[in-house]
Amino acid sequence: MDLAEYLFHLKDKESKAITNAEADHIVKLWSKMSPYNQSPSKYKDRHQTQLIKGRLRGHSDLDL
Repeated sequence: MDLAEYLFHLKDKESKAITNAEADHIVKLWSKMSPYNQSPSKYKDRHQTQLIKGRLRGHSDLDL
């Protein structure tokens, strides 16, 4: 069983807490993964500091 499958099956547990043995098993599964799969995902930033156009852009002439 791989890490993703093991974590998926944890959602069916009665208790939402994991035991020490389950935590140890998760660590073992994690350590078996390649370094590439252990590295964090990198996504491009998709936010804008200010909306350029559209109905939700900020209006400086509104008194709130």
